[in-house]
Amino acid sequence: MNRTVKTFFLSFLMIFLGLSAATSSLNESSEITVLEEENDSQEVILSLNLLNEPGHQEGSIFTDTTFSAGAYHTCAILDDGSLNCWGWDNYGQLGDGGTNTNKDTPVLVSLGNGRTAVAVSAGDYHTCAILDDGSLKCWGLDNYGQLGDGGTNTEEDTPVSVSLGNGRTAVAVSAGGYHTCAILDDGSLNCWGNNSFGQLGDGGTN
Repeated sequence: MNRTVKTFFLSFLMIFLGLSAATSSLNESSEITVLEEENDSQEVILSLNLLNEPGHQEGSIFTDTTFSAGAYHTCAILDDGSLNCWGWDNYGQLGDGGTNTNKDTPVLVSLGNGRTAVAVSAGDYHTCAILDDGSLKCWGLDNYGQLGDGGTNTEEDTPVSVSLGNGRTAVAVSAGGYHTCAILDDGSLNCWGNNSFGQLGDGGTN
C-alpha cells in the first residue's frame, strides 16, 4: 500500500515538474510587444487676420464672448453674426436707435451695412462690440467718455466707432461700469472712460 502511494506521488510529482518546465519554456520564448499610444498635443495658433472670423475654432475670439449681461441689460450675438440686446434702455445701451424705451424681447442692433459682430461686452449703462472687420463700436451712456468716440460725452443710442489708431483692430473688449478696455491686434491694451480709481491703468486718477 505504501509502495503504491509512493509510486503515485512520484508519478504526480514528475508530471507536475514536467508541466512547469514546459510552461516556463513557453513563457520565455513568447515575444511580448508593448504598444505605447502617442498623442502629441498640438497648439492651434491662428494668424491675426483670422482672429475676427466667426466660428467656434480654437484661437478665435468668437467663442465665449458672444453673450454679456450689463447692470440692467443683456446682449447676445446670434449664429448669423447679428447682435441683439434687451432690457433697460434709459441711456440707449440697447443700441436700437429708438426712443430709449425698455425692451423685454431682443431688438436688433444696427452695426452698419453688411457688418456682423464677433464679440460683445455690456457695461453698466453702455455696450461695446467688435465687428467682423476688427473695428470696435460702442453705444449708450457716455458721461465719462466710456464710448471712446472722442466726442462731447453725449449718450448714443446707435453704435459709434472707436478710434483704435492707424491700421489697428480689436481682438478683445471689456466694458466696465463707466470705462472700457480693448486689446488690439498688436497686443497693446487701450482703456478709456472714468479713471477716478485709476482703472485706466495710465498711472493717474483723473
